[in-house]
Amino acid sequence: MYQPTKSTYVARSRADRALPEESPLDMPRRQINEHGFPVKNSSQALPWRISTLFSRLSVLIVSLGLTVYGVTEMYGVLSTVTVTNLQWLFLILFSI
Repeated sequence: MYQPTKSTYVARSRADRALPEESPLDMPRRQINEHGFPVKNSSQALPWRISTLFSRLSVLIVSLGLTVYGVTEMYGVLSTVTVTNLQWLFLILFSI
């Protein structure tokens, strides 16, 4: 276990005093090929994968919809008469 010494407190600068003390934790060693929890063999794997896929697809669809809406609104703001190259660049950067 880590025990700070008196020299540890003296060596800290004024900026470091606002930070909490170090408190490292023990981390158990594991082999790279050691298996964790069996998700593939679980009876709940299929519903879990379907709900995860549905969640990711819904986030993707909502994000794309908001991006399209935002770009069309920004294009409407920028295109008073004609759109210059700098405005196109701004619109492209806005869409990212």
